[in-house]
Amino acid sequence: MIRDFNSKGTLKDLIHESRPKDNYDYKYRTPGRALPEPTIAMFGRQILEALLYLDRCKYPYTHLHSGNIVVDKDICKLTDLELPLLKVNRRYEDLFREYAVRNREAFLVADLNVLAFGCVLHEMATGACADVE
Repeated sequence: MIRDFNSKGTLKDLIHESRPKDNYDYKYRTPGRALPEPTIAMFGRQILEALLYLDRCKYPYTHLHSGNIVVDKDICKLTDLELPLLKVNRRYEDLFREYAVRNREAFLVADLNVLAFGCVLHEMATGACADVE
């Protein structure tokens, strides 16, 4: 799969105020800044609508995290749609599974996509990656 380079970067780049071409270890070594509430609401809605659309189409999108959301002119676009078809494990699969084992009651209510969406919202609101513990 080939996609055009987006000079604006991902949601993670926006949160960390970094450029897409910067070294990964350099640009994400410290927590980012929280986004304004209206921006969180707008991006959250766009991401949720995209996830609901994919769910209605019975498409198994399993790789939601801030690095897979491209932001261009206040519009969020999900990337890496091909990964579930290639059977690539999701980014935090082991952490989510471990969380599920330790918190069975909470996990019965939510699936992994709900947890991933919550992690993205947390990262937008605080600037820090959510630890599933």
